[in-house]
Amino acid sequence: MKKLTTLMMLAMALLAFSVEQAWADGYTNWAVPTGVWTTGGNSILVEGPFGNREGCATTNAVSVPEDTDNLKLTTTMALSALLTSRSMRFYVIGCESYNGTTFNRAYSRNAELR
Repeated sequence: MKKLTTLMMLAMALLAFSVEQAWADGYTNWAVPTGVWTTGGNSILVEGPFGNREGCATTNAVSVPEDTDNLKLTTTMALSALLTSRSMRFYVIGCESYNGTTFNRAYSRNAELR
């Protein structure tokens, strides 16, 4: 019985470490953008099946805010991915509010293209 209890506790601990925490900072899914939009300021929204890592109101869109260090580079990467059907992903930290809803907010210097 003691072996069974120890084995069950070990299995539960392994399961706890293997489950990805929802709504935690981290990378979106790799995806090909389906649209790139300006938000009226210097920010952009990148649409695509990136998932909803942060649990924001709007799924499958990432906001790249104007205070992002590499906004021009990220915009170029997003347009390149859109035009060449290449996938990309973003490191997101929280939600960004725009036009009455929220989007996953990209963290500066953490967009990747493949």
